[in-house]
Amino acid sequence: MSKFSSFKESQLLFENWRGHVNEALSPEEQEAVDAVKDLDSEGEAKVADALSGGEEDPMSLMEDGHTDVASACRRLKTSIEDAQEMLNVLTQMDQEGDLPSWWMNKASIASDYLNKMRDYLLH
Repeated sequence: MSKFSSFKESQLLFENWRGHVNEALSPEEQEAVDAVKDLDSEGEAKVADALSGGEEDPMSLMEDGHTDVASACRRLKTSIEDAQEMLNVLTQMDQEGDLPSWWMNKASIASDYLNKMRDYLLH
């Protein structure tokens, strides 16, 4: 089986599973899922503000509930904080300097994973 057909099979299984999960959701839960799917300009503004380093209530990073969406939001917020700290250090370093290859490999993989996650949510 090729990697592509294996991926398509996995994708179909996931879509089938997701359909069954959506059937089991209460109206309130379904409304919350739909709200996340239909990210409005306010939500996009919050993401842009977080990416630009805008100030946010520190307690909002401490609580996230026990659901996938809340946990994902928490993980992305901590990723943004970590990336900002690394960017601050890197901008102070000699721009012609070297970094270990293992570090650059991890940065490439992290960037690729985030890009694929974004593509999944937006497309």
